[in-house]
Amino acid sequence: MAGLDKILSQITAEAQENAAVLRRDAEGQAAQILENAKAEAEKITINAGEEAEKEAGKTIQRYQSMADTQRKQAFLASKQSMISECIAKAKDMILGQDDAPYFGMIAKLLGDRLQAKDGILYLSEKDKKRIPAGFIEKLAGEAAKKGGTLALSDKAADIDGGFVLAYGGIDENCSVSALFEENAEELSDTVGKMLFS
Repeated sequence: MAGLDKILSQITAEAQENAAVLRRDAEGQAAQILENAKAEAEKITINAGEEAEKEAGKTIQRYQSMADTQRKQAFLASKQSMISECIAKAKDMILGQDDAPYFGMIAKLLGDRLQAKDGILYLSEKDKKRIPAGFIEKLAGEAAKKGGTLALSDKAADIDGGFVLAYGGIDENCSVSALFEENAEELSDTVGKMLFS
């Protein structure tokens, strides 16, 4: 029996030793797996951090771009407002001129448009009341030099200032508003250059 106990003891010792080796191997493998998992997790975290950083950078760029766009739009709107205000003031200045320079301007504009036909001149109600003496006669003389006639209509034109010139049913609107509208782009460019150059 002593021999059997000895064999059993030896088998037990060997089993325990094998179990210890297996345990150490398993623990080593487990530690290696854990180490690999930690490394992989760290790598994922770093990549996620880099991706998050990239996303944050893109978001910042988007907001900066939006802010730049809004700033440019606000500046452009401000410029347009200033230009429009200057043009409106210029128009008011023309309409508010004293009689001599105002009707001098009308005579110059009209002189370029007189034809060798019978013409009718329409003025606003306000302008009809302030026509300088001899103005219409002078214009009629200019029309005669070109082989035509020019008469002032009894009816007032529904305009702010300037005139409407009619030849044979064809009206040419040379009101101040119409001239400003017709030349709006050029006026805007000129005023813009004067203000912002």
